[in-house]
Amino acid sequence: MISVVVPAYQEAAYLGPTLRALVADVPFEVVVVANGCTDATAAVARAAGVRVVETPVRGVSHARNLGARESRGETLVFLDADTKLAPRALDAIAGVIPRRADYGTVRIRPDAPSVRATIATTLLAWGHRVAGTSLGVLFCTRTLFERAGGFDERLVAGEDNDLNARFARLGARRAYLGRVDAYTSMRRFERLGYVQTHVAWLRGYRNPPCEYEAVR
Repeated sequence: MISVVVPAYQEAAYLGPTLRALVADVPFEVVVVANGCTDATAAVARAAGVRVVETPVRGVSHARNLGARESRGETLVFLDADTKLAPRALDAIAGVIPRRADYGTVRIRPDAPSVRATIATTLLAWGHRVAGTSLGVLFCTRTLFERAGGFDERLVAGEDNDLNARFARLGARRAYLGRVDAYTSMRRFERLGYVQTHVAWLRGYRNPPCEYEAVR
């Protein structure tokens, strides 16, 4: 079974569409981890009929690890609260994990297409393909996740790429599903600027920041 773990901090405005986009093509469960929320995030998740875990501890790495512990699937899909999977994406993931790969990601695309957004996500997608990184979606076997020690809870950003790197060092097989789309919010780019956001991410890839500005 696939377990989809969705960390959510103050995501009441984005979480509903993310959950509605999930389709039952294969047996799966959804675990939303509302971490440090003071808005209606948990209520939105319950209204969608998914499992909700609430914690007062804010932090995406902690939320993902907690969701993994609370889930039951042998395949874990970590999905950002503002990122929608395309139809049958879970089928595609089930088709490669664990038979052909141990972990991987899908192609990232903008939720609201524009020239700038399309260019930005195309560059990100090629970066994920070549560099072995990910954004918004990361899937893996539970065995590999536990072997790697899960997400580093000291990190507030870049935690997914840190885990990708540890997977690679363990010699795990990676799959990049370039024909499977995930549509992510461009709010950070729009709010902070496209160039500034790319530069910040490139810097953070080598030196993860101590603080991460939440854009809501």
